[in-house]
Amino acid sequence: MKKAPSVAAMVANRDHECGQWPAVWALNERDPKTDKIREQVIDIGSMVRTHLQRWKARHNNEWPTRIVLYRDGLSEGQFAMCRQEEITKIKDMLRKCATFDKVDCPPLLVVCTIKRHHTRFAPGENQTSTMLDTKNNPVHGSVFYDKVTYGEGRDFFLVSHTTLQGTTRAIHYVVLHNEIDGISLEDIANSVSGTFAPSLCVATNMSSDLSVVLHMGSIIDICRTCSTIILR
Repeated sequence: MKKAPSVAAMVANRDHECGQWPAVWALNERDPKTDKIREQVIDIGSMVRTHLQRWKARHNNEWPTRIVLYRDGLSEGQFAMCRQEEITKIKDMLRKCATFDKVDCPPLLVVCTIKRHHTRFAPGENQTSTMLDTKNNPVHGSVFYDKVTYGEGRDFFLVSHTTLQGTTRAIHYVVLHNEIDGISLEDIANSVSGTFAPSLCVATNMSSDLSVVLHMGSIIDICRTCSTIILR
């Protein structure tokens, strides 16, 4: 829809079981000079604060021990913007809230999930049948660390689903900010891919992307439609 507002949404679990993922959303202002949609989430600090307050309300005012944030919708050219603008806002908001509550800030991990890329994986000479499914795609849970990654251990490709048709497309995970030591990013991503599966996913199969990201995308579509009606 022409001139439809840009909508940013964020979902977060409010319990240790990761069974509930309430959402917050906000309209992103267009660039006043170009009138183009901004990819930067302007109110990302306030969104994190809202989810933090929901967590504290459910856990006797206690803070989470660590925060893992998945940022969707970025291209490689926007990594610097996320580090300089969005992550800075998140850190500043956490620091202010922690100072007010007189607690230490929990360590923060920010990972970008990229779905739109041209990398595909085909069977090699040394691969066994246990590494491939019936369509010669990598089995779900396959992780690729080198050859096609940036290197230095800051990104990986993960196949978290069984491909029903055609060639599988792994999700590219890029670590933009990491303050957490000794954490298995692959295990977390693979586990969250099967958490809170929305109705649009087949019940017997995990989604290729994080299911909470799919949930967030559906919320954005609803909010964009409602926002357009309100703005009219």
